[in-house]
Amino acid sequence: MADNHSSFPLLLNELSSRSKAPVGQFSFWVYLWVAVIGVGAIGVWVELSRALDAKEFDPNGIITAIYTYFPAIAAGSALQLLMDASKEEHKFLRSFCILSAAIIIVLLLPFFRGSSNLNLLWTFGAIGVTYSLWLWWITNGNSGSFHDVHPDDTLGGDPKESLAGDTGGFKT
Repeated sequence: MADNHSSFPLLLNELSSRSKAPVGQFSFWVYLWVAVIGVGAIGVWVELSRALDAKEFDPNGIITAIYTYFPAIAAGSALQLLMDASKEEHKFLRSFCILSAAIIIVLLLPFFRGSSNLNLLWTFGAIGVTYSLWLWWITNGNSGSFHDVHPDDTLGGDPKESLAGDTGGFKT
């Protein structure tokens, strides 16, 4: 017998909805690329530029920049989602935020422990950046601030207002 009281489908539906909502919104994409990835990752871009100009490649600066970038994006996103979930009474989203924090901590462990395994550091860093950007995406995907077209716009005027014109002289 299926358990109809599970919040897993609620969480998966919410994450799916938030993942799809901003796809066609130009303002969302501009903000993501210019602010979050462009300016937000300025430390990564600076270190990449230095690495390209260096005579000998040293990955430490880029790795440090990556490991300071993704926790900042993830923490801000998780806190924002937590605040929004508190307003919406979605306990499962609040729990998802706690899980996200745990995931980020696990991804940070090799860096914090001073691992010299570059494959591990690059892999965990790439996963961390990808996860943090997805977390930012789902946190802001439903935000009206980034939606150019609102679903209610297609409905016309306020449905509570009386209609313009009259039906006088109409014969059936």
